[in-house]
Amino acid sequence: MFILLAFVLGTGCAQLPKKKTDRDPQSRLGHLQNKKTRKPAQATRAKKSDHRNSVNKEEPVKLELDGQYFKGFLSDAGSILVSPGRWGAADWLTATFVLGATGGLMFADEAIRDEVQSSRSSFSDDLAQVGEALGNGAYAVPSLGALYLAGHVLKNDKAKRVALLSFESYVISGAFTLALKHMTGRERPNRNNDSDNWEGPSFDGGVSFSSGHTATAFSIATIIANEYGNQPLVPPLAYSLAFLAGWSRMNDNKHWASDVIFGAAIGYFTSKALLKYHKRRNANRLAILPMMGKDRRVVMAFYQF
Repeated sequence: MFILLAFVLGTGCAQLPKKKTDRDPQSRLGHLQNKKTRKPAQATRAKKSDHRNSVNKEEPVKLELDGQYFKGFLSDAGSILVSPGRWGAADWLTATFVLGATGGLMFADEAIRDEVQSSRSSFSDDLAQVGEALGNGAYAVPSLGALYLAGHVLKNDKAKRVALLSFESYVISGAFTLALKHMTGRERPNRNNDSDNWEGPSFDGGVSFSSGHTATAFSIATIIANEYGNQPLVPPLAYSLAFLAGWSRMNDNKHWASDVIFGAAIGYFTSKALLKYHKRRNANRLAILPMMGKDRRVVMAFYQF
């Protein structure tokens, strides 16, 4: 109401100078001449602005809990897996930074572990319990279900969208993390004192790399931070809680620092990719086009990743 009142008062006051100058014929003549000369430029700017807004504005795709939503899990996961083939220079630079930071931390994992454990206290353990719950799927999934139900009852499409996108990101990032755990076979810090103990592909080895709790926390936090980014406090609060989840895994001596940072990257970039895929107006990326000529008939299929 306050914004509407300010808008009405602002537009009303903006018209007052025009009424004052209309009383003076000389001023009125000059005003009309200026209006004639400015009108084409203003119209051109208005057209350019409207065109720019129509091109850049992308309305979020409305999501519903149906079969189409679950079918999109496989196609979205596949799109993420093959996305490096479409990366540009900025994407490769980001990937290099993430891999470099993870690799650099691997040389300092044991020192960081010793420092964190030496400063461990009853307060840090209590705080870590909160962080562990934030990245635990046993708590995250019911919370997302409650958010979706609230959005359904209150007819809030954004709440439903956040819940569904967060759940999809949780599932896909969890699948990536689980596969990586069994491919690398890295031992947890509480099982072995050496950070370079990698057993390789195995279902019986270590499952330290990377942190699933951290991936879960950042996958949900990234969706919330982006969807509610117009609220200044939401993004820093969401990412702070996700950071708390990652820190708790080091405090509890369940993960190395490099496990945590790579888990955060998996959750963050998975969510960023899903936000991009589900921002397009046309959610159906499969198109089948029949092409008929004089001598031939061809059916062409296009799939947009």
